[in-house]
Amino acid sequence: MDEGWLRRGGHHDVYVAAPSGDGDGAMPKWVTLGDVLVGKLTLDKKEKAVSTIPLVYDAPPHAIEPAKEKDGDEDDEDKGEKAEHEESKEAAKAQEDEENLSKSVLEASLKQLSSLRKSKASIARYEALSERLLADNPSHLPLLLELLAFSKTVPAPEGEEEAAWRATQVGEAAARILSSVDESALALYYGRARDDADAADRKAAKKEAKERGEQRTALRSALLARASAYAPAQITQGGTHKSESLDGRFKDSVAEMKAWLESADSAADDDEKDALAMALTKYELAMKRPGAALSLLRTRLGAQTAGSANGKAMLNDLSVLYRELGLDHWASNNEELAFRKFPVEKLPL
Repeated sequence: MDEGWLRRGGHHDVYVAAPSGDGDGAMPKWVTLGDVLVGKLTLDKKEKAVSTIPLVYDAPPHAIEPAKEKDGDEDDEDKGEKAEHEESKEAAKAQEDEENLSKSVLEASLKQLSSLRKSKASIARYEALSERLLADNPSHLPLLLELLAFSKTVPAPEGEEEAAWRATQVGEAAARILSSVDESALALYYGRARDDADAADRKAAKKEAKERGEQRTALRSALLARASAYAPAQITQGGTHKSESLDGRFKDSVAEMKAWLESADSAADDDEKDALAMALTKYELAMKRPGAALSLLRTRLGAQTAGSANGKAMLNDLSVLYRELGLDHWASNNEELAFRKFPVEKLPL
């Protein structure tokens, strides 16, 4: 109300409207029949003690909204929209069922393929299943990693030179993985800082992080397998292939690998850590840096756990490298260490 004056004995009518929570005349939904709303009306803010009038209001029942009348055309339209929505919803669920079924079949097929490799089944059986799966899923990373594992363990055919044949097989398997991973997008993802606390969609961000992690792991495994396959077969001080083209191929593959995998902390497991140490050792030898090669090999042997599957072979390589460098006394001590850690077991007569 606007301020004003009254003569002594005069009066002024004041009308107080019913309280409304939404401004449309309706009571708030949380007010029910039986509730009492209380308040006050102050006529003079400076003299509240003598100009305040108490207000009391019994809440009435909520008004019953009349049913909205719709003509036949509107009813039919609403029913049509509802039916269309239900059909779309049902189609989406059916599509999800198909995707889940395809995923389950692929996982079961991949498990069977892995069991064939581990049980050393015939190559024909493995290739028959793998070729069919690869034709239907050319970019499925778990499948491509399985084929990479097979290329590293499958026996070479008779008449084939082991090192050259193995390098070809592993190179082809690694190439499939490299072509399935967008390396530029992966580098951009890991080279950019992200604030997960402010992420608009945490679930989507978590899913992307999982997918990117799987892609990076597969990329590292492929690059390491290819570099190991292209490496010289033996530890030598020269550390090079007989062919300059093969030597260049090895150096190029290691240079690409080091962009994603340079330290043992980035390797997936102990086997990859051992393979990385050997590849980098041979690379340093090829680059005429025997001291760095020796340091790499000794560091990895010192970090290995007891009973490592590759420990004996790497100790033997270290002895060879010692002798290559003219450190015969160190080589003899290392060979004695190898005998103590990996004694030759013979059956009793």
